[in-house]
Amino acid sequence: MTDYPLLTSLNGSASIRFLSYEEKRKLAEELRAFIIQTVAANGGHLAPNLGVIELTIALLATNDVPRDSVIFDVGHQCYAWKILTDRFTEFPTLRQKGGLSGFPKTTESAYDVFNTGHSSTSISAAVGLARAKSMKGDQSKTIALIGDGALGGGMAFEALSDAGQAGDNLLVILNDNQMCIDHAVGGVARHLEQLRTSQRYIKLKTIWEQRLERVPLVGDPSIRLLARLKRRWRLWRREGGAIFEQLGFRYYGPVDGHNLEDLERHLKA
Repeated sequence: MTDYPLLTSLNGSASIRFLSYEEKRKLAEELRAFIIQTVAANGGHLAPNLGVIELTIALLATNDVPRDSVIFDVGHQCYAWKILTDRFTEFPTLRQKGGLSGFPKTTESAYDVFNTGHSSTSISAAVGLARAKSMKGDQSKTIALIGDGALGGGMAFEALSDAGQAGDNLLVILNDNQMCIDHAVGGVARHLEQLRTSQRYIKLKTIWEQRLERVPLVGDPSIRLLARLKRRWRLWRREGGAIFEQLGFRYYGPVDGHNLEDLERHLKA
């Protein structure tokens, strides 16, 4: 464990929010190395977990877990989540008899709020949890992290239809990596292809947002105004994220899933 100085020094997941961005990037490097080492020894799902490391760090840096609830879909992308939520020393037992599960498991940790595997169940579970919180006056957030392959499931769209009109404190994050077991197919996949933009656009968008943020007093309001104008334009043109906004959601994106600053900025929006 001495090869992972940042991981060993963390005092609970809440301490991540106090790290600098440079430290968070080093933390991401340690997580990747630790996951690769463990999966090489025990087997498991490698690629999905390497793809959500920065997103997992950003979620923990911007939310109060386990009070705020996070549900993974598919469940096997939860390795970084397990490591950062008080299971670092146990992680080498992943998928071993008596060890950690390769999926979220409610009996394993309070941070795992729903048992998920394959697939398309996260939004439905999150809707039920968020609705229950609303009925109890609980203002904490419920977050569903769903992949583009899982989004094609009928249960996911039924839940989106319900959630968009309810007004509960619910955030749905689409992890659009263009892959599930194989390339996603069908109408949903074709629509998501239209949402994707070039890396050049995402980089330019990030640069201009960072420049605006540095302008005293007017920077943040300008960013919010531009985001509102972009949403109205999409709805008028019926393009981009309009399908989600017509279901009642506010759509932000696309966001570079490996850019910690951009991820945290949008998660705080």
